[in-house]
Amino acid sequence: MANYTLLKPFICLSGILICSASCAVSKNKTATAAEPQKTTKAATPPPYQPSRTKEWELKHTKLDLTFDFAQRTASGHALLQMHPYFYNSDSIVLDAVGMQIDAVETMPVSLLDSYHYDNERLHIKLKQAVKKEDLLNIHIKYTARPYSVKEGGTDAIRSDKGLFFINTRLEEPQKPMQIWTQGETQANSKWFPTFDSPNFKTTLDLTMHVPDTLVTLSNGLLKTSIKEANGMRADRWVQDIPFAPYLAMMAVGDFAVQKDTWKGKEVAYYVPKAYGPYARNIFNHTPEMMQFFSDRLGVPYPWDKYSQVVGYNYVSGAMENVTASLFGSFNLKNDSELADAPNDFIVAHELFHQWFGDYVTCESWGQLTVNESFADYSEYLWTEYKYGPNRAEEIWQNAMNRYLSQAAKNDPSLVRYHYQSAGEMFDRVSYNKGGRTLHYLRNLLGDEAFFAGLKEYLTQHKLSTAEATDLRLAFEKVSGKDWKWFFDEWYFRAGHPKLELQYQYDNAAQQMTVVVKQQQNDSIGLYHMPLKAQLISDKGTETIDWTVNQKEQVFTYPYVNGKAPVFVPDAMHWLPGEIKVIKPAAPDVRAILQKSSSYISKRNALADFLNNNPDATQRNTILKDALADTISQVRLYALQGIDLSTKADAAAFTAMVAALAENDPSNKVRAAAFYLLTKVYDTKYTAMYEQAISSPSYIVAGSALMALYAQNHKLAYDHAVSLKASDPRDQLLYVSYMVLAKEGRSEDYPYLQEQIVHNYDGVRSTLITHFGTYLLQSRDLETYTRGLAFLRKIQNLNEGANKEGINQLLKDLDKNLDNYIKLNTSSDGTELARKKKALLK
Repeated sequence: MANYTLLKPFICLSGILICSASCAVSKNKTATAAEPQKTTKAATPPPYQPSRTKEWELKHTKLDLTFDFAQRTASGHALLQMHPYFYNSDSIVLDAVGMQIDAVETMPVSLLDSYHYDNERLHIKLKQAVKKEDLLNIHIKYTARPYSVKEGGTDAIRSDKGLFFINTRLEEPQKPMQIWTQGETQANSKWFPTFDSPNFKTTLDLTMHVPDTLVTLSNGLLKTSIKEANGMRADRWVQDIPFAPYLAMMAVGDFAVQKDTWKGKEVAYYVPKAYGPYARNIFNHTPEMMQFFSDRLGVPYPWDKYSQVVGYNYVSGAMENVTASLFGSFNLKNDSELADAPNDFIVAHELFHQWFGDYVTCESWGQLTVNESFADYSEYLWTEYKYGPNRAEEIWQNAMNRYLSQAAKNDPSLVRYHYQSAGEMFDRVSYNKGGRTLHYLRNLLGDEAFFAGLKEYLTQHKLSTAEATDLRLAFEKVSGKDWKWFFDEWYFRAGHPKLELQYQYDNAAQQMTVVVKQQQNDSIGLYHMPLKAQLISDKGTETIDWTVNQKEQVFTYPYVNGKAPVFVPDAMHWLPGEIKVIKPAAPDVRAILQKSSSYISKRNALADFLNNNPDATQRNTILKDALADTISQVRLYALQGIDLSTKADAAAFTAMVAALAENDPSNKVRAAAFYLLTKVYDTKYTAMYEQAISSPSYIVAGSALMALYAQNHKLAYDHAVSLKASDPRDQLLYVSYMVLAKEGRSEDYPYLQEQIVHNYDGVRSTLITHFGTYLLQSRDLETYTRGLAFLRKIQNLNEGANKEGINQLLKDLDKNLDNYIKLNTSSDGTELARKKKALLK
């Protein structure tokens, strides 16, 4: 699963240009004579979470489902084939949440003694014990009622209903109607009875009865599609290779379908019809990725087909269902949007799961890292192969930043046996730290051994489950080396290393000293870290071994031609930890900027330098070097160090930033530069802003419009009005909508409302926020009350977006209306309520 934060409508300078999406143990306090002793109850440690006991082996699941679109239920028949896992057994407990159980039968019928259902589990009692050699068939007639159950969710997976009906009551006539499922972690048992745990495996035979106008998708291959009475059709999908129940899926909708092939296997893309022309580009490079990953792993793509489908109101980023991944609607983009932000990375993430997570599944959720770290690392692997080392380093650094942002609050181990709920495992440790740990291990092993070890792991545990220890054993078998020390440090230990470096120069002795300290908390312990460093001198760049394994270490290096070399720590960027250099010298930073070919090395040198409050002249010199760097990511990062709202930076950098905005080959750099220029009032840039608004890049055009708005509201408004007819998207839509909203003109109301009606999910939430601004700016009470009534109408339709934010907006707008009525009437409370009701009618 990919847990991607939806983009929101404010610009930042961190590479993605559209953005707005712990537990402490108290200690007893020592008493004094004047103060009685205070005690605080220690936090209860999370419980031990074992792998689920397998009392039965689930062999096959056969389902036949008919949907009630209005009631949002599915009536079905389930036929489960199973046998005792090892010990004879006369009782079965199936996960089946929120269902209506109509009948239970066993075959042979004579074996059923009784059953009872507690709304979460179906308990079946047999008349006699069954042996593991005997196959038992259980038939269950039931109705799945996912909307009758109290909804739960986590930050990663916002809802656990399992089965979702999207607009099936046709409350929004213009919106596509869909049904889709989300099984991870344990939500598929809300639409079919099963053993809902990752260490079970089953094959699947699923028949869906749907209106003949709709398209279906499920795991495996479509075996039959038979027209039925009353305009219905029965589609039968069969997945005859076993997989974990949480990876079962189905989707129904009015999809456009585009198809490719890989090695004779179907590769299909299911999207809403409006995006049919862009389907291949939305999932661009999928066949090439299948070939690349197959070659890299030495294990060909293991399933019969691969499909990708996009769902509205989706509750997470994307989900790696076996042979049929499901993606959220933020992946729906036209070609211009894809040029600014291709979907390669999330496509690679879910595809790689078809090996790691699907072909070999984590034994328990505490071992989730053997699923998610690989999917996370696939984004690096694909980028390295397709786009080169600096784009790959950008992926590495962004993921590292995400991990460190969590680690500042909560930094558990990769493998966890103690946690409150499975949802806790879907964090930046399992994903981002896990991916960086794999990268470190890859470089310690070497590519040949690393990928041979992955092949061994996949081969030994195919169609089964595994743990991190199994991964270690695979690497040890291939390499002949012991890796327990590495797994103990990086998989089973919480926290991460924090290194502090300080350079000392002895001109008399002609040597430089590097003092390294491990600064992480003593409770974490010391790390053994084989790394690579670089020495930059007049002789060139030398890469050296650099192993840090003590609390404090001293390394000495001789001068070259009378000058100290420049030291670049962790120059290959292996370490999933922090390195801080104390007071780096400006000449050293300039040398790294000029001579290193690595984005991360340059970025880290620049960050350490700027964080040490350098002299203003040196700072400006370094930043100008960085703004002129040949690597676009360095230029983008340098822009984050500039504040054109200050006189000093405005004088030093405005002209250079304006040149980047106008001419830089990177759209991200141009957009970031335009955003910085929102702090500058100079009419000589007006023509440049106006020209850039017509850029084919939405992020460039949107940022230019924002810069124009900061300088000239009326001119920006005129451009926003002219953009109405051009169907702006992405950043240009957000900014032009914002400009219109802030003016509060009644004539713009139809357009602003129409955009909310015809956009969904995160885009709709963003527009609603600006629409609230529009209503507050409106000088027309009729427009205000009309808009408030409209928001109330769609409030409950916005399932996949930010419900709390919209609810708060409505409260604020309501309060504002109350204040207006109070200021314009002297009536009592009853009269106020009457007037408000009349206004909103």
